[in-house]
Amino acid sequence: MDYKKLFATVQELIAHPAKAWLQVLHKGTKREMLGEFLYPLAILCGTALFLGRVFNNGLGWDSFYTSTISAALCTFSLLIAYKISAYAIAFFTKKYTSKDFRRETIEVFTGYSMVVVLCLNLCLGLFPEFRILAFIAQFYTLKIVWDGAAVLIKINEERRLIYTMVVSLILIVMPFVVNKIMGALSLLIS
Repeated sequence: MDYKKLFATVQELIAHPAKAWLQVLHKGTKREMLGEFLYPLAILCGTALFLGRVFNNGLGWDSFYTSTISAALCTFSLLIAYKISAYAIAFFTKKYTSKDFRRETIEVFTGYSMVVVLCLNLCLGLFPEFRILAFIAQFYTLKIVWDGAAVLIKINEERRLIYTMVVSLILIVMPFVVNKIMGALSLLIS
């Protein structure tokens, strides 16, 4: 995995989303997005949560065990949230625009649009005390979706605001909901 390329993609999406979406439009594939962006970033989120929990709770066996479970749940929750979000966004896009889009286009759009959520999960894994700042920063997803909707989805200007708000809400809420459900399920199992 080329982490230098991953961090360059993250930086480009956050600092210059319109320019980054143009690059995605010309060369972005689902396979590239999953293999070189989403999967590595989700794994880094889990790793950051593991390290944050171990450093905060000590190096005992119980801490190691709970940290490992939490890291795995974090990673899987993010990937499940991506998949559910992609389905929800595809459904909404089809109903709202009355156009058929290739599933791959919507999945690429969803994956790259989750950049803020993924980066905040990464930061909160290491520094959980920054929850308030993360709550505020997650609304930058609106800007990324706004630019991506214009470039990748090609939605017209008068419909883009509603589209951006609904898609951003899905992208912000879905990881939270899936994480809570997975956490509740893990408590039932253990």
